[in-house]
Amino acid sequence: MSKNNSNKKKKIVVDTNVILFDSQAILKFGEGDIHIPISVIEEVDRFKRDQGENGRNARQFSRFIDVLRAKGSLAKGVPLDNHPETFVYINTDLMFAGMSTELDQMKADNRILMTALSLQKQHPRHTVELITKDINLRIKADVYGITAKDYDPN
Repeated sequence: MSKNNSNKKKKIVVDTNVILFDSQAILKFGEGDIHIPISVIEEVDRFKRDQGENGRNARQFSRFIDVLRAKGSLAKGVPLDNHPETFVYINTDLMFAGMSTELDQMKADNRILMTALSLQKQHPRHTVELITKDINLRIKADVYGITAKDYDPN
């Protein structure tokens, strides 16, 4: 096998519900670049004042991303300490021309799906995976040909 795995590298798009479930989730995906749509950051921000587990996870995640931000540009990608070959990106919401007009582009889930579709179009040699705990988002992803998986921390 070739040392250059750049054509095989995964692009992992993470949904908000994964972060609210496990604030350290992005450390558990192994090999592959982690893409966090800006919609996720906006949704996490809305939960940070909650007193329950969602709020705690939102605050922990925001602090973790801020530490990464101090190391470099999140738009250009920042490597994880425990996986230096894995970069974390914060993506602006990427619109995809092939998105059905039936899908409300104002819904964060649909913008997250559009990010996965855009990454798949931009990087056709890479595997793009959408990680979400939302069954309906996994169904939508399947309709658009995006591999979608439930988050499993193990």
